[in-house]
Amino acid sequence: FTLIPPQIVTVTDPSFYPENGNFVQSGGFDRTKNGRLWLTWTGGGDNEHAFLLCAYSDDEGKTWTHPLYMIPNTVSPNGFLKSHCCAVMWTDPLGRLWWIFDCRMGSFDGRSGTWCAICENPESDNPVFGTPFRIWHGVSLNRPVVLSDGTWAMFLSLWPRHCIYGFEGQTWEYDRYTGDYTKELDPERKCWMFTSVDQGKTWQRRGGVCAPQREFDEPSFLETDDGTYIMYTRTYYGFAR
Repeated sequence: FTLIPPQIVTVTDPSFYPENGNFVQSGGFDRTKNGRLWLTWTGGGDNEHAFLLCAYSDDEGKTWTHPLYMIPNTVSPNGFLKSHCCAVMWTDPLGRLWWIFDCRMGSFDGRSGTWCAICENPESDNPVFGTPFRIWHGVSLNRPVVLSDGTWAMFLSLWPRHCIYGFEGQTWEYDRYTGDYTKELDPERKCWMFTSVDQGKTWQRRGGVCAPQREFDEPSFLETDDGTYIMYTRTYYGFAR
């Protein structure tokens, strides 16, 4: 069910406006080439009820539209919620706006997935996002970067199995430390660098890191003047470099 492309729907219900809700979390934003600011954030809760919203500003953030689009949580055939909690906006070198977000069952199902939807006209009066497509497992929590050689780089984290939750009443919900659910992915549970040399048409997994005492990673990345790549990730003892 998590491999079915999520729907992006127009927001028509004012109950989803931030001022009428009871939860607003995190979010990411970026500026388009002509200066429009796009913002995405999480509503519903930091749990299996999470969904995503987006809006824009044409006056440097002084005023904003109401939420224009939403990626809602949906009910799977087995009765669990498919949710979306982490998202960023990114303007690529071609001027397109990417909505990059996660898709998972419950709050985390041991695998999750990073999806992207591209808007070709982010500065128009009627911006439209295309059908979302999946990059790989895991979650992306910061914008991609463009390397000095023109390669695009995106960073995805596949979290440990002990983060699995949001499936009350299921045996493997309480066996997440020692159970076999998604155990086959354990060798790949780290923070990965994905790269694209064809302007985002395809992405390849290049390499990854796994710091001690890591969990959600939330990587930040930079390329120094001498060509060194540096990644910072979140751990329980501080930042890993």
